[in-house]
Amino acid sequence: MKRQLLLTALALSFTAPVLGQVATKVFTLDLGSPSRNSLTSSDTLAKQDKQRGDTTAKPDKRGHRPSTRLDIRSREPLAFNLINANPYKYTYVINHRLVNLFENSGPNPLDSIGKILSGKAVPVPPKDTQAAITDQQIKETEAKIDSVNNEIKELLGQKSADTKNKDAQNKNLIIDMQIMQKKLQIDSLIADRDKLKKQLEAIYLSRSAYSTTFVNTVKFNNFLGTTRLGTAKKESDDIENIKTAISILSQKFNDLDLELNKYIGKIAAEDFLQADSFSTKRSDFLTAFASVISSSQEISNEANQFDETKKIYGETLKNIQPVSDKIKEKVNEMQQLKLHNYLLPVDINGKNIDAVEVTVERYARNKATPSLDKYTYNIWVKGGVKIDVSAGVFISSLMDKEYEIRGTGANQTIWDKKKGNYDFGFGSTVNLSLRSADWVRPTLSLGALFTTNQKFQLLTGIGVILGKEERIILQGGLSMGRTSSIMGDYKTDGSVSYDLGTSGTVPTNDKFTFGHFFGISYNFGKVNKETPAK
Repeated sequence: MKRQLLLTALALSFTAPVLGQVATKVFTLDLGSPSRNSLTSSDTLAKQDKQRGDTTAKPDKRGHRPSTRLDIRSREPLAFNLINANPYKYTYVINHRLVNLFENSGPNPLDSIGKILSGKAVPVPPKDTQAAITDQQIKETEAKIDSVNNEIKELLGQKSADTKNKDAQNKNLIIDMQIMQKKLQIDSLIADRDKLKKQLEAIYLSRSAYSTTFVNTVKFNNFLGTTRLGTAKKESDDIENIKTAISILSQKFNDLDLELNKYIGKIAAEDFLQADSFSTKRSDFLTAFASVISSSQEISNEANQFDETKKIYGETLKNIQPVSDKIKEKVNEMQQLKLHNYLLPVDINGKNIDAVEVTVERYARNKATPSLDKYTYNIWVKGGVKIDVSAGVFISSLMDKEYEIRGTGANQTIWDKKKGNYDFGFGSTVNLSLRSADWVRPTLSLGALFTTNQKFQLLTGIGVILGKEERIILQGGLSMGRTSSIMGDYKTDGSVSYDLGTSGTVPTNDKFTFGHFFGISYNFGKVNKETPAK
């Protein structure tokens, strides 16, 4: 049994599929202030580098190995990433594709808030029975006090103005005694009322707790004086506290709108947007807006408990709601802003190209006729074989010999004209080289030469390619072709006399021979680029 399990495990180990990763090289363009790291790149995963034995570069926190050159291996897909763009000032186009940094990037955190300003209040809780009785007693006592005060006014009206008449004096004295009794009665009623008020305060349940805390928190955070609201001990205190909260709530909306406008105005004047700073600010604005919306709901609930505050809140809401809508629109735009935009990986494997051209265009957002700022980046390809055709001037050791005849009759001698050991001409070569994204790289050349004697020669050799955009090629190697030379044992130094007849023709023959060549050529073709699709 154990043996069967072992064999099964070995079989699975040989048949299990191996998942690989297609390494993508990512170039990141920082649109912020210029620095040595404005354009950076990171290529294959550090694990894959380690497997290849490449341990020269340390990976970054994403597992990428940094690169300091604008190049890419022919087998790697290429991606281009934009960061720190400022869509409040510019519109961007990357590879002829509009970069809309305000695209919907997912669920909007504002979808669940912003419509609660007009929410209904919670039901008013029933009053405590004892509190209701005590409150009624206070009202009855205050009514008695008012009644006694009216009686005092009537008694004062009955007093006589004749102070010399004895009967009048006696009448006024009686009235004064009655007034004194009434005042004593009022003092007693006031004492009873105050006692009842203290009892009511002890059992009164405040209905403005949130409004009171809201006002005191705002005052504390903004140093708005030192006087703080106390807990409501009676209905009038609740009303005053809620009225104060409504006033401060309205100011909070206006202050948030003003702060948001100032920030947007500030960043709209900048050429770039720092992603970290902006991310923090938009989170702060979202939190502040959600907080003030929540406060408005709570204060609305408390305001709807009293007719006076309900009316005041309704009137204030007419001014708050438009401000809230504007704030929500701006905060929503900030939340939907994508801080990074990128070109999806482009596959260049197997293409006979030198570079991948990436273009970034920038337009001023708020201009009727925006000016264009266009930036082009050539990402040079390395690895694989590149084929180029060049043309130029070549010198070759293969050349036809030329002779002259001196003398007449049987005393003719043959002399070599000695025109040198090299011939020149114009030719073209096909150059095979390994892409290296360098200014200098070796090449294998195959081509043909047309000499001044109107003969073709075949060329094969090696060379050096100099340059990227404009390329000059220095070449040398083996030349092959047919050449003409004197036949047999004829001497060309004049030491032997020959009878060449009346025509005086030097006997020559053509044969295929090998030699060497040197040349310099120029690649007239443009650099082959993978350009953006129109």
